[in-house]
Amino acid sequence: MYEPGDVLGDYRVNRVIGEGGAAVVCEVVHIESGDVFALKVLGLRTRQLIERIKREAKILAKLVHPNILTTHELIEVDGRPAILMEYVEGEPLNQWLKSHPNRDLDTSIAVFDGILAGMRFAHEHGIIHR
Repeated sequence: MYEPGDVLGDYRVNRVIGEGGAAVVCEVVHIESGDVFALKVLGLRTRQLIERIKREAKILAKLVHPNILTTHELIEVDGRPAILMEYVEGEPLNQWLKSHPNRDLDTSIAVFDGILAGMRFAHEHGIIHR
């Protein structure tokens, strides 16, 4: 859908991070400031999905926790709603697990404790991760 170098409003695409059934997530850089963000752009444009991503953006913007990405704003890209979020450098969990097959138990517990802390905080605020 998007390629490195594409300009989406005030942002330039560095790379596509991932794609799912409803959205694509890109690493983008703000053209003027040079700040790097993650941008989740809705792929489908059904009214139901548009309303869902708008609700998601509003709810995520209120969740302030060290283990949850910061949501900056809801913008429009190519006529589609998009969520501008904090970009965090790192491997997806499935790749990290493969690249650290000999991790010790304390490391595994620390990683999963962090994941669970973020999910617990979200659940306490009525959010269920899909």
